[in-house]
Amino acid sequence: MHFFGWNIVLGLLVVYPLWRVYERVGLNPLFALLVFFPGLGWLLALLPLAFQDWPNLPTARQTRR
Repeated sequence: MHFFGWNIVLGLLVVYPLWRVYERVGLNPLFALLVFFPGLGWLLALLPLAFQDWPNLPTARQTRR
C-alpha cells in the first residue's frame, strides 16, 4: 500500500474519536476532517484542541487556595 493509502486508513481510524472530542469540547466537529489533508492536516486538526479552554479544567482562581 502506498503512503497515500496508509494516510487514508489512519485518517479513518482517527476521525471518529477526534469528532467526539471536538463535540465534547464545544468546537465544530468538522475540524476532525482535517486529518485527511496531506502534510499539515494532522497538525491543523490538533491545534484547536491544544489552545482551547477545556470545560472540565479548573480555573486559576479555583486552584489557588
